[in-house]
Amino acid sequence: MPLWASLTPIAAAALLIGALVLPGSIALAITCVAALLGAVIAAVHHAEVIAHRLGEPFGAMVLAISITSIEVALIVRADAHRRSGPCNAAARYHLSAIMIICNGVIGLCLLVGALQHQEQCSR
Repeated sequence: MPLWASLTPIAAAALLIGALVLPGSIALAITCVAALLGAVIAAVHHAEVIAHRLGEPFGAMVLAISITSIEVALIVRADAHRRSGPCNAAARYHLSAIMIICNGVIGLCLLVGALQHQEQCSR
């Protein structure tokens, strides 16, 4: 595991704590955006390592779920900034996206397996 993949999320968390304590500025906002991008890249790298170890089709599901989780977290944060209170719609979107991805991967595996073995029976 590369050192940057471990240190980037730690640095981003420390920067987040600093941003919560200090008043906002343009330089701090730019640094926070850079740290967020680095943390997202590190998270995707970790998911890719896990996906490579798991193999197909579970690796594809791990990658899809990790990317979907990152996207939903960013959307929820942007939406929570506009209004206060919990965002139940984003949780439903996240769950539906995970279910669609998992069902699609399972369906594709069943289709490829049936075509490869030329049999479609359930026992």
